[in-house]
Amino acid sequence: MAMLRHLDDGVGSVVKKVKDEDIWENTLLFFLTDNGSASAMDADNGLLRDFKHSFYEGGIRTP
Repeated sequence: MAMLRHLDDGVGSVVKKVKDEDIWENTLLFFLTDNGSASAMDADNGLLRDFKHSFYEGGIRTP
């Protein structure tokens, strides 16, 4: 939940700045995701096999 809060705060800051600069109507925001979790960070991919840098589902699946 802390990461979601951090993301929400960050996006809010970007949107506020773009609106303050009066360029909101000419702006596109893109949200991209990263694949898999890193084993070096003790991540948990649940039931998915393996981690980032792998061709198994744990390395290629994205939210």
